[in-house]
Amino acid sequence: MADPAPNPVPEKPAHEPPAKVAAAPAPAAAPPKSKGWSDYVAISTAVIAVVAALDASQLGVAGGRNQILQSQESDQWAFYQAKSIKGHTYDLQSQMLELLPPDPALDAARKARHDDYVAQSARYEKERGEIKAEAEKKKNERLVVVEHAARYGRALIALQVSIVLSSVAGMTKKKWLWLLSLGLGALGVAGFCWGYFF
Repeated sequence: MADPAPNPVPEKPAHEPPAKVAAAPAPAAAPPKSKGWSDYVAISTAVIAVVAALDASQLGVAGGRNQILQSQESDQWAFYQAKSIKGHTYDLQSQMLELLPPDPALDAARKARHDDYVAQSARYEKERGEIKAEAEKKKNERLVVVEHAARYGRALIALQVSIVLSSVAGMTKKKWLWLLSLGLGALGVAGFCWGYFF
């Protein structure tokens, strides 16, 4: 018998993985296309939103400060009224002593009492002047804070409208809306700076 012909293809064991096929090289990635002005819409919107958040924070601080100053001013005016009532009480007491008929046995005591009432009334009058000055000071501080709060409020409105316009411009691809939003954003930033620094 003749030997069988040799098998030109060697047999592969069943457990070997199939041979790897070399992958075709990936084409070189093209640089991203620039969209022009629309690339800056998101950036400008984010910057305006940050300034709006700062502005809203300062508006809250100004509102809280206004309440504190208003309470302090009200306390000073209540204190002024209390001193005024006490001063008027001493005035009335001294006037009442002046209306009493003279009595030689009591005149010295009445005079001492009258002088004490007049001195107390003068002391309360002086304290009322100091308290009134402090109340006026608190009122003026509060009015400055109210003005700053109004500036922050107007700036926040401009910034919020700017954010909305910028978002709409990004969606509709209308450049004029974006430019309008930048103008309003600039007004809002200026208003924020005016309230913060001046």
